[in-house]
Amino acid sequence: MKKLAIGIISGAVILYAASVSANNLKEYILNEADYHIQVNQKSYTPKNPVLNLNGTTYVPLRA
Repeated sequence: MKKLAIGIISGAVILYAASVSANNLKEYILNEADYHIQVNQKSYTPKNPVLNLNGTTYVPLRA
């Protein structure tokens, strides 16, 4: 009975800690870039979307 009580309390503490840490997540709104991109004076047409966050452009690294 003692092991069961310890298991239940341990599980409750772990679940509580997980829910508290989940509340600290931040959310970012990314917009698809609608402007033309050039790399080394050549037109760049990406396969994946180019994203913009607060004026900063994000391009997939592998592309």
